[in-house]
Amino acid sequence: MTKLKVAFLIVLGFLVTGCEQKSKSTPPEEGYITGNITILADESLEPIVAEEEYVFESLFPDAKLNIRFLSENALLNSFLNDSIRVAIVSRKLTPAENKILVDRKLPPIVSRFAVDAVALIVNKASADTLITVSEIKKMLKDCRC
Repeated sequence: MTKLKVAFLIVLGFLVTGCEQKSKSTPPEEGYITGNITILADESLEPIVAEEEYVFESLFPDAKLNIRFLSENALLNSFLNDSIRVAIVSRKLTPAENKILVDRKLPPIVSRFAVDAVALIVNKASADTLITVSEIKKMLKDCRC
């Protein structure tokens, strides 16, 4: 009978400890790869930035990027009026814009991306499907742009 009581107590102990309630998950801390951030981006860069957002959030599931695409003027007004902390623009800041940020002790950190590319737009009816780098160089040298 005592063996039965001991076995019953052991099983009861497993049941009690196994029925522990899960603790509430705490939101992730804010960091480079966790948390939420709102970013303003130039609407002309939407295809590139949207793809970058997808890749970043796939690699870091605890991070959520809220990207809003605006015109350059609206974007810079929000950024310089301190309503947003991160902006993706298609040009360098002017010395006056840079000074506003430096005066607030928030010097901008500039990272260039998507700067080396040549896009060739070809008619669907074109039979040529192969072009060499030397042909592109020749076209660019001969360009009277």
